[in-house]
This record gives sequence, structure tokens and C-alpha cells, in this order.
Amino acid sequence: GRARMDAIRRNQSVTVTRLADTAYRVGAEPHRRLPMGVTFKPAGSLATVTFTGLGILSTAPGNFIVRTSSTSRLVLVWRSGHVSVR
Repeated sequence: GRARMDAIRRNQSVTVTRLADTAYRVGAEPHRRLPMGVTFKPAGSLATVTFTGLGILSTAPGNFIVRTSSTSRLVLVWRSGHVSVR
């Protein structure tokens, strides 16, 4: 959501990069950490997603898998730039 809105607001591409199991970066900003106890599952998760200034993906659509000790969620990123959680 936020990276897509930044791309639209700036009218330029913004890339979200998964840096590690618990860290990611939005554009050129400093890295961010997932909340304590939440991790990315690297296998099957995208490494990067780039939103154009129109808010659509310039990379292939895919998903991120995030998990806690008791559950996993699939975060789907569609070609349109919309994101849904299952």
C-alpha cells in the first residue's frame, strides 16, 4: 500500500526489496524491520516489487509469505498494483 502510494505521489518508480527474513527497504529509505515475531518465508516469496508512477507493477506479479510461530499469510501483489492478504 504505502510504496504504491509513494510511487503515485512522486510520479516515479518505487521498489520494495526484501533484505532478510525480517527486514525490507522501500525505495532509498533506510531499511525497516517487520514486527517482532513476524518473518518472511524466503522460499516462494518475491525478492523485489517495483511500482511505476501510475501505481502498477513493472515487475512480475507474485507474493510474499509472512509468518509467525502459529500462522502464515500470503500477501498477493497483482499486476494492477493492488495488494491482498490471504
